[in-house]
Amino acid sequence: MDKSNNEEKYTGFLFVKCENCGDTKAYCAKFPTQYHKCKVCGAHTEFHNLRKIFIRCECGRKAKYLTNVTDKMVDVPCPDCGSPVAVELDSRRMIYKTIKEAKYRN
Repeated sequence: MDKSNNEEKYTGFLFVKCENCGDTKAYCAKFPTQYHKCKVCGAHTEFHNLRKIFIRCECGRKAKYLTNVTDKMVDVPCPDCGSPVAVELDSRRMIYKTIKEAKYRN
């Protein structure tokens, strides 16, 4: 994250939910960006205080995303195999993690 001129800019794996239509998109931002342009409706979703998502896929891949999602649970695609990985919000730490991990660690 880059905070020059009080603008939040992010790079890396992002999982973004459009504020207008609700469509979700996972991608890797290679250049610092402060918004997402939805390919479904064309709306811009500004990035503010993105939360971390940690996934552990059954294929063995571990990945970290940043997200604007505020739902308690959401499915995030694995960057390698594309399978959906169910994640749940850890309300104590305000991060998302794979549901299987959340149950085993409590």
